[in-house]
Amino acid sequence: MKQTLLAAAFIGTSLLPLYAAAEDQETIDYREHVMMTMGEQIAAIGQMRQGKIAPENFAVHAEILAVTAATAKSAFTPKVPGGKAKPDVWSNWPDFSKRLDDLVATTADLAKTAKQGGLAAAAPKLQALPCKGCHDTYRQELTDKPHIDANPVVEYREHIMNTLNEQSGALGQILSTVVPGDNTTAHLQTIALASSLALKAFELKVPGGEAKPEVWSHWPDFSKRMTDFAQKTAEMAQIAREKGNDAALANVVDALSCKSCHDTYRDEKK
Repeated sequence: MKQTLLAAAFIGTSLLPLYAAAEDQETIDYREHVMMTMGEQIAAIGQMRQGKIAPENFAVHAEILAVTAATAKSAFTPKVPGGKAKPDVWSNWPDFSKRLDDLVATTADLAKTAKQGGLAAAAPKLQALPCKGCHDTYRQELTDKPHIDANPVVEYREHIMNTLNEQSGALGQILSTVVPGDNTTAHLQTIALASSLALKAFELKVPGGEAKPEVWSHWPDFSKRMTDFAQKTAEMAQIAREKGNDAALANVVDALSCKSCHDTYRDEKK
């Protein structure tokens, strides 16, 4: 009996590093979801500044950027190195933390100006975004780059769909309780905002990227799925704001049931 207990204790102790490593990777993955979401908005806004894409959705991207920036500090607070973050993030935490606070303030100001006056009014404020200086100091570039199509319409569409993927991934981690749920409302809001843009991004009917040709050959079905998705995610975001995270998460799995649509209309790139 004693040997059995000792063996169990040994096995449990020997597994602790594996559990810790798994938890660390979840933290890194969550952080990457947040930062990749911001990167997709910056890229989409860049297309608009360059005149490659009409700026009609500029204010929405600015709002997504602001909402996501507000979640960044909590994503970095666990001192787990890895991913694209240099160790300097935590060894120089007071400086890095202040930079994130500045990012929250500048993106909130950008979103407000964008909502009131569009790209023309907000363009000068884009110069104030502190992304480059922070990246130069605290981010290491990895060699793997996401697939982006050369066609600007397809590229823009992928920025939107990638945003949905990253935020759904973050929300999935919260649902699995592998990361805290502090940012649940922000993730639901971001998904709702991005999904409100998705159908319009496909309406130009430009094939490419991860979209199968069936998107357009079966357009009535696809557009209905996307419209339903946007409506459901908007409802979840509203419930989260009005009734709290628990109420919103009660039905979120149904609202975010993307698999069937992906199986039918998405050709995932490796």
